[in-house]
Amino acid sequence: MLLKRIDLSALGRARVYLLTVLGTLLCIAVAIALDGYSFEDGTWSFGARWYNNIIIPLVLAPPLFYLLLSKLRDLAVAQHELMTIARPTA
Repeated sequence: MLLKRIDLSALGRARVYLLTVLGTLLCIAVAIALDGYSFEDGTWSFGARWYNNIIIPLVLAPPLFYLLLSKLRDLAVAQHELMTIARPTA
């Protein structure tokens, strides 16, 4: 299966890419939801400039998510290597 070949563990790069995409989509959804809700009327609408809610998160979120998640992956790899070195030999 395809999912068995994709490494979604803390050490795999696929996890960084997948969470970057999901985080970006979440940022877009939150931007649309917050900008489209009228607190005065209690109604939802897209607003006049709904495309800004897509463009701005697409520009800002991927680099930030990728940077943070790749650093977390690097820490997981370093921790795994340290645990391997520190493991007593039989």
